[in-house]
Amino acid sequence: WLPAAWWPLYRLGLPTWTPKGSVGSVRLRCPGDPGGGKPKERAPKGVSAKGLTLADPVGLSLLCGRPDPCWDGSVVVSEGCPDFLTWAARRWRGKRYAVLGVWPGSWTDDLAARIPTGSRVAIRTHNDPAGDRMAATITKTLAGRVEIHRKCP
Repeated sequence: WLPAAWWPLYRLGLPTWTPKGSVGSVRLRCPGDPGGGKPKERAPKGVSAKGLTLADPVGLSLLCGRPDPCWDGSVVVSEGCPDFLTWAARRWRGKRYAVLGVWPGSWTDDLAARIPTGSRVAIRTHNDPAGDRMAATITKTLAGRVEIHRKCP
């Protein structure tokens, strides 16, 4: 599922989840520039990443339809593995927000449907054309159901 020559490059693998909280695949990350036109992040060869997301334990509880009892009603949607890991590792004053990680093409209506009505959603995509497109898609699928804030990292 990954060309043998790329094995030493992609040293980080994070599980990705379906909108209903089942394991979907893995997201691979090269910690540096892989060079040769290879992407920094990718799904395994032949696997579609559409509709899959990274999720911390609180985010996974939302996907499974059983929100963590300590969840504070907030969701952070971040772009890419590094930003996802940063948000998943930090907690502001003990708050228990959910963190989901996305990349181009991963956000779908099914994923948006797992965000409870009335939630507060912080969209933390990059301030570039791809990040702007993802933010617009996320906003469109959640509009009218949740409180949305767009912040660029």
